[in-house]
Amino acid sequence: MSIKKILLHPIVIFLISLASLLLVFSLYQNAKEITNSTADLKEVELEVDQKQQKIDNLENQLNQAQTNFTKEKIIRDELLMQKEGELVIQIPEDQTIQIPQIEPIQPVTPWQEWKKLILKN
Repeated sequence: MSIKKILLHPIVIFLISLASLLLVFSLYQNAKEITNSTADLKEVELEVDQKQQKIDNLENQLNQAQTNFTKEKIIRDELLMQKEGELVIQIPEDQTIQIPQIEPIQPVTPWQEWKKLILKN
């Protein structure tokens, strides 16, 4: 048998077609996985960026907390301590002023005033 007859045999053609279909399907699945991997990679990179920003913020807060100004603020405000010879005045935070309620004055007509005067006596 020659190679041409073998290649043109229906079973060989079917097997080659099946192998081609499997190859195309495999390539499609790999392309899909690559696309999903790219999306997952972007999500992970975004998460890493967020974590890095959080770390930077925490480092800034730590640096600010270690300054002399912040230490002195904590000593004064939270521990209520003071330097020698220093006078501390505390003003209460809740300073609500209560305004007394004034009843509105009703306008009185002259006839009502006369009536009040006459009937009162």
